[in-house]
Amino acid sequence: MRHPARRAARVLALASVFGPLLAGACTAPKASTARHVDSARAGSDSSPPRPESVADIRAFDTLSVARIEDTTIPTAPPPMPHLARQSPLADSIAATMVFFATIQRTFLAASRAKKLLMDIGRVDHKIATPAARKAYDEAVHTLSPVHVGDRFRISGAWGSEDATVSKLSQWNGRIAAVLAASRRVDSLAKLKAPLIAFAERADSALPPTTETCKRDSVDAAVTERIPVVRDSLLAILQADTLSLTERLLKTRRARSSQAIGCFKLGHVILFVSQVAGDYEYAKQFAVILGDSGQVTPLRVADLRFKVHDAIEALDADGDGVDDIAVRGHAARIGGTVILRLNPTKKRLEYMAGGFAWETF
Repeated sequence: MRHPARRAARVLALASVFGPLLAGACTAPKASTARHVDSARAGSDSSPPRPESVADIRAFDTLSVARIEDTTIPTAPPPMPHLARQSPLADSIAATMVFFATIQRTFLAASRAKKLLMDIGRVDHKIATPAARKAYDEAVHTLSPVHVGDRFRISGAWGSEDATVSKLSQWNGRIAAVLAASRRVDSLAKLKAPLIAFAERADSALPPTTETCKRDSVDAAVTERIPVVRDSLLAILQADTLSLTERLLKTRRARSSQAIGCFKLGHVILFVSQVAGDYEYAKQFAVILGDSGQVTPLRVADLRFKVHDAIEALDADGDGVDDIAVRGHAARIGGTVILRLNPTKKRLEYMAGGFAWETF
């Protein structure tokens, strides 16, 4: 049995050894906290103070974040525009109507039935009876992006002027807007010669202009050179037979056309083309004949039609250089097109088209 005095002495010895260590361990967090506070005070005054313990940091509230909504995105689609209720026959005709894009501002106008009509779409329903005509009027006035009273600036071989839509009608499967213009244009539309115009929506009224370019004749030297250039181009086309089968060789046909105008590079544009079959083979030359006899080839940028026949020259964009109205042809389709002349790039570019026809 150990003596009590010895055990007490041993406990006092251990206390003397480990006591200071335990006291230092207990005071260490306070010292660390004090140093942390001092360093925070020594920093920038604009920085927020850090929490003294992890318990002061709030937990991330996922429920409140899930309830955040983006007010910039509409929660429901905008309401559809209200259309007036139509008769059953008008609904049937409306289902066969196709209009040009509502944002389109340029159209093609041409003389049809002794009136100046502007092509704005297509209808695949036969409008022959009085009931069908009444239902067509009901449907077209409801759906058409062009309305009676709309103003357009029309440019043709005579010049340019303002015209307004007087009526919505139809012609040969096309949805047409009847344009009310000056007496001069109305008189030209009643002639047998075709009248083509470039129509663009007009935000304000402008005074009419008169064209000064003479398109009725050219110099005798240029007139004599036209058939020479045409025959040379036809000879080149007729020699191109390597890619033609026997069936296509039997159906070859050539055509040529020309128009007189102020084209900057000359006064005559000449189209010479050769096709075979149902336009399975089609090749075309377009050139400008200069006043001194030079020939400038032109590239035709028209994705829809393969070959073209010249109708008349006109300054469609008002830049002082004539453009040209043509009839375009492709497999089982045709139509009227206005091609803009770019004399710098020596290219004819598509501007507007309309009154297309199809055969199936």
